[in-house]
Amino acid sequence: MKNLVAVLAVTILGIFFSGSVVFAGGFLVYTQDAAATGMGLAFTAQTDRPSAVFYNPAAINQLEGTNISAGGSIIIPRTTYRSPTGTETEMKHHTYFLPNFFVTHKINDKFAAGFGVFCPFGLSTDWPSNWEGRFVSTLAEIRTLFLNPVISWQVHPRVSLAAGFNSCAIRYRT
Repeated sequence: MKNLVAVLAVTILGIFFSGSVVFAGGFLVYTQDAAATGMGLAFTAQTDRPSAVFYNPAAINQLEGTNISAGGSIIIPRTTYRSPTGTETEMKHHTYFLPNFFVTHKINDKFAAGFGVFCPFGLSTDWPSNWEGRFVSTLAEIRTLFLNPVISWQVHPRVSLAAGFNSCAIRYRT
């Protein structure tokens, strides 16, 4: 019984403290920075890029001067559904561009400010109107644009705190 309680406690704590990546995200894609994507998103502790506005805004205090980063990802998905009877249906082809832009500025030794523009949702599924799953879905699209101002305060040489907010425009079609 003692072991069961310990296992349950560890499981519940693990779920509670797990990252958002393990939860359903639907059309969510993390394309805010090419370097971060190339590192398998193991980027939170990095302090050398303006995209820290998204990944770890407290880290922008480590950047000197003014820093600008702009980029984007082009996604061209190709999806085919094969039914149990062997019939194949190809999803309509679309090309998606997900832009990102980040700027940071070190105000003084204690404060830094940053601003980010990014699109973590920007994909769709678009099936022919006669496909086998047409009664479930033929079109689902989510497009977002996030505006993210942040400010970082270096409390101690090894501790920084940050605050910010997300303003989000969203378009959803079905």
